Amino acid sequence: MVRRIILSSLMLVTLIFSGCGDSEGEDRLNVQQMLDNGDYNGVISTLEGGATTNENNLLLGSAYLNKSGLSLSALVGIITDGADSKDGAFATFIDGVSKRRTSTALLDLEKSTSYYKAVIGTKCKDANDNNLVLSDTQKDICLLMGLSETMKAATTISYISDDVSALGSNSNVVDPKLQTSACAMQYAFDGDSTSIDPTKCSVLVVGDYKFASGLTYEKVEITYVPDNSKKFNYLLAGNSTPRSTIITDGYCSLDSFSPRAKDKNSLDYEITFHECPINEDPNAIDITTGKVLVDALNNGTDSIGIAASDDMKNDVDEFKCEVLSGVYNENTIACDGADLTKSVTTLDVITYLNNNNK
Repeated sequence: MVRRIILSSLMLVTLIFSGCGDSEGEDRLNVQQMLDNGDYNGVISTLEGGATTNENNLLLGSAYLNKSGLSLSALVGIITDGADSKDGAFATFIDGVSKRRTSTALLDLEKSTSYYKAVIGTKCKDANDNNLVLSDTQKDICLLMGLSETMKAATTISYISDDVSALGSNSNVVDPKLQTSACAMQYAFDGDSTSIDPTKCSVLVVGDYKFASGLTYEKVEITYVPDNSKKFNYLLAGNSTPRSTIITDGYCSLDSFSPRAKDKNSLDYEITFHECPINEDPNAIDITTGKVLVDALNNGTDSIGIAASDDMKNDVDEFKCEVLSGVYNENTIACDGADLTKSVTTLDVITYLNNNNK
C-alpha cells in the first residue's frame, strides 16, 4: 500500500513537469527540490498567492500536507495500524495522528485540502454518486485529498480529548475531557442542556469574550459530573441554534494570540489568559469541531473510496462504520447496523463520542 502512494506522488510529479518550457520547467524543478528537501515553507512562500495552475496547486497541497507532520507514508501506516487494531480502528488511527502532527497541523491540512480541491473540484464525489469516470491522475489526487481530509478528523478529535484510547472498543478508560467535549457539542447544537445526560455533564454559561481577531465567542464551562473537579471551558460561535464549538489550542490573552501558552503549567501562562481559538484570521471561516469532523469524514471517505485499493477502502469503511454506530464485519466486508452510503452528521459524531467513551 505504501508503494501505491509513492507511485501516486511520482505520477503527480510527472504531471507537474509535463508541458513546461525549459525555463518554467527549471523553476518547477527548484520548487520540487525544496519539497524533496523538506523546505515546505519555502515552497509555500514561493508559490502561495500566485498559484494559477494545477501544477502549483498540487505542489502547495503537498507542501501543506507534509508541513502538518503527516507524510504520505506515515498516513498509510497510521491507517493500516488502525485497521489491524483490536481496540477500535478509529481510536488507534487518531492516536497515531496525534503522535505525528505538528502544532499547526489542522490549519495546514485545511490549506492542503483547499489546494487539492482547486484542482479536482467535485469530481471525487461525482465519481462516487454519479459513476463519473476519472483518469488515473484524478484518482490519485482524490486519494491525496481524501487522506488530508481524514487527517483533519483525527487531528480535531486529538484536540478535544486527553486520552483517545477511551474510544477503543475494548477500553475501560473514560476521558473526562472527551465527554465534556461531546456535551459541549450537544449544548451548542440544541441551544440548551435538555438533551445532555445530567449524570455526565453540567453546563455553566461564563460570558462573551472578544479576542484579538475581533471575533466574539461565548464561553461555557462544562463540568464532568462523576468527578466535579474536572471542568473544561469551551468557546461557542454563532448567534442562533444550532451553534458550534470552536477548536482551541492552548491559552492566550484577549489582546494577542502571542504568546500562546501550551497549558496552565507553561512558564508564559498568565491568570488572565483564556482558551485560545486556533483560528487567528478574522476573515477566515471559523474552524468548528462539528463542521471539521463532519466535512472531513464525509469528504475524506468519498475521496479515498473512489481512488484507493480494496484493502485501503475497507480500512476507511471500517472507520466510518464505527462513527455511524455500526459494527464492521470483516468476513462479509459490510457495516452491520449502519448504512455506509449515509452522510455523517454532527449528531452521529456526538453519539459516537458518547457511546465509545465509557
